[in-house]
Amino acid sequence: MKVYLDYVFFINFLFDFILLLGISIVLKRNMSKIRLFFSSCFGGLAGFLILFDISSFSFFVLKLFLGFLMVVICFSYKNIKFTMNNYVYLIILSILLGGSLYLLNIEVSKTIFGNSLMNNTIYIFLLLIVGFIVTVIYAKYINRSKKGSVNKYKTIIYINDKPINLIGYLDTGNNLMYKNKPVLILNNDIKLDLQNKRIIYIPFATVSGSGVIKCFQVKDVIIDNNHFKNIYIGISNDKFHLGDADIILNINLWEGNNEEIN
Repeated sequence: MKVYLDYVFFINFLFDFILLLGISIVLKRNMSKIRLFFSSCFGGLAGFLILFDISSFSFFVLKLFLGFLMVVICFSYKNIKFTMNNYVYLIILSILLGGSLYLLNIEVSKTIFGNSLMNNTIYIFLLLIVGFIVTVIYAKYINRSKKGSVNKYKTIIYINDKPINLIGYLDTGNNLMYKNKPVLILNNDIKLDLQNKRIIYIPFATVSGSGVIKCFQVKDVIIDNNHFKNIYIGISNDKFHLGDADIILNINLWEGNNEEIN
């Protein structure tokens, strides 16, 4: 049987591209297009495993390991929980996408055409397009179902013109303001280059006590495609644990106490 390497690569590349994009939508991950491209290429190259004479079990284990590496390449490694969350959704979406392709190929094509069309290149690309649509619809459905209980947002802050990709958590208890500007609270395990940034200390009060928090101002913050200007960022005195959230957003961002550009 002839095996066309370019065909194997591109099919696996597209399949993995769809999966990684689905993870980004479901989990609201910030990822660079370069990382997405290289991770999908890695997945495409992993498809060449079919050329080797290995047992089904070894093939399965290798695919699981390569899938783990693929999510690390795409989303980087922050901590084990963050990475395993990405990995679990890779497996879930793989099952969803694979099941959709199987249904379309075996059930639909045999019903309409009388036989499987998996050897037809154009048909495979059509299957992948339909699979992509199914994956995106599923991802958006999951997001809607999670939105009521988990208020997480893609957040980008710019420090010295360098974008820092974060996961923001909207906490209605964070009402801290300084000079009529909302203060966002950054976890203290996030490493930043604050060179040339003017550091100020802002007093705060909570039900558990009061104190001051180390802060600096950034010109631009983007939260789920909403652009805010001149926002203060406070560095948490203690490490907080809110799942994979990196920064606590401020309810006043959406209350008109800020400059927003849409």
